[in-house]
Amino acid sequence: MKRPPRLLGPLAAASALAAALLGGCASPSSLVVRGQATPGGPPVELVGDFDTAWYRTDDPNQATFVLLDGPPERPRQAAVIELFWRPRSGLTPVEPAATNMTVTHLVFAQRSAELGPGVDAGDRGELGVYAGAGFLFPRKPLGGRTLVAGVWDASLRLETRSEGFVDLLGLARMTGTFTATRDEGRVDELLRELSLETRDRLGFPRPLR
Repeated sequence: MKRPPRLLGPLAAASALAAALLGGCASPSSLVVRGQATPGGPPVELVGDFDTAWYRTDDPNQATFVLLDGPPERPRQAAVIELFWRPRSGLTPVEPAATNMTVTHLVFAQRSAELGPGVDAGDRGELGVYAGAGFLFPRKPLGGRTLVAGVWDASLRLETRSEGFVDLLGLARMTGTFTATRDEGRVDELLRELSLETRDRLGFPRPLR
């Protein structure tokens, strides 16, 4: 049975993120997406262990990253990150309005709102596509075999969805860290596969590049 994304309370999500950033026993790749509070309850936080991550680059300042939460053939979540300029450590100020990357975040088989957080509705073939921008800080220059990078305060909002998808996040923020392996061919392959899966679930094309 496919394991759903984890919905955590604020304290648990913050602890998981801190452990990942400090290199503790948590997953080396973890992203937290935190929604806004609603009249019906506190903010929803979606945590994913993005242990499958690849990147491609042919420029010292630009790169494309594909991150998967779950098995590549049936991911629970996917994130496609485009870095369009690389900050320089100690020289680039990180300001609240600063952005150097865009992100497309795919959430597969979102839980039904009627069941409530923490109850798995199973894979109903639903999909929510969130999009936004934020700040990405690679810890080393691009081009190496592996690369560790941190996502800082990326804003997300629902761009489109399948008919039965329930948006529990609303306006959201993404934060976390991940380790990606460089493989241009694998990135191209995953983008094609995700584009096909997205088209099938939405019923119309939403290409990922």
